[in-house]
Amino acid sequence: MDYPKISIVIPLRHGGSAARALSSLKEADYPAELIETFVIEGNNPSRQRNQAIKNSSGQIIFFFDDDSCVNPALFKNAVATYRSYPDAVGVGGPAYLYGRTFFQQATIIIMSSILGVFKIRARYKAIGKIRYTSEDELISCNLSIKKEAFTDEFGFNEKLYPNEENELISRLQKKGRRFIYNPDCMVTRRTDDNLKVFLRRIFCYGRGRIEQFFVSQSALSLLRLLPFLFFGSLSILFFINRPIFKLFFYPYIAIVLAFSIYNSRHKLKLFPLVVLLYIATHLAYACGEASAMAKILISKRKHN
Repeated sequence: MDYPKISIVIPLRHGGSAARALSSLKEADYPAELIETFVIEGNNPSRQRNQAIKNSSGQIIFFFDDDSCVNPALFKNAVATYRSYPDAVGVGGPAYLYGRTFFQQATIIIMSSILGVFKIRARYKAIGKIRYTSEDELISCNLSIKKEAFTDEFGFNEKLYPNEENELISRLQKKGRRFIYNPDCMVTRRTDDNLKVFLRRIFCYGRGRIEQFFVSQSALSLLRLLPFLFFGSLSILFFINRPIFKLFFYPYIAIVLAFSIYNSRHKLKLFPLVVLLYIATHLAYACGEASAMAKILISKRKHN
């Protein structure tokens, strides 16, 4: 088979290490002479990726993080997907999470659950069959894009991180470009191993979603705002101290308990932690949204 040349881009923080990702690339089942790799340091991954692409010569760009461990068949699977779907400009798949500790197992449950993260669970677990998809199911630590499509759109919006890949995908799809989710195009990543790091990540996801909306005027569904609206309403009702508070709070807790029992049915010791993490995840996302809204509104007032 005549394989295309590919360019791999890995952004890295100053002083960081991409040893894990680079080591996994050595096991890739793909002609070594057709692979070029860019590891670029900085403090803005969007800008770092854009800079790397300017010097790349591959027909297909693969974006990974410094801890992405590629499946040996990833590149061949992606290339085969592009050939099967010639109208696709991008192919991505899950960044499968792993971890052995008690806490890590609980976070994996949350990040692969509909109640935890809804559609984006496909980013962390192989869900369904190969299909056309949207930015909901794709993630920058395991994403490939045809170089011509990337450069035609001038790459990532450097004002955004995270959600830079979400904004680019949405921008391309508005122009009729199509993306594929292939569950067989997989990388693995170790999940967060402590509560502070995990909640900071979720907080940043919420913040990034609102920033993406204001920067690019992309769509913002009611579902995305649900955590913010829910906890905002609960806060108001709590201080009002009216019985209607119970109409919001108790059904939510019942749903969380039901999902937690089901998700931890094979290891019931996880149940209390899963309950707490569900609530903490929703709250951290809502706080991230609220933080971004407040920051943007304050900034607009100062400029006015």
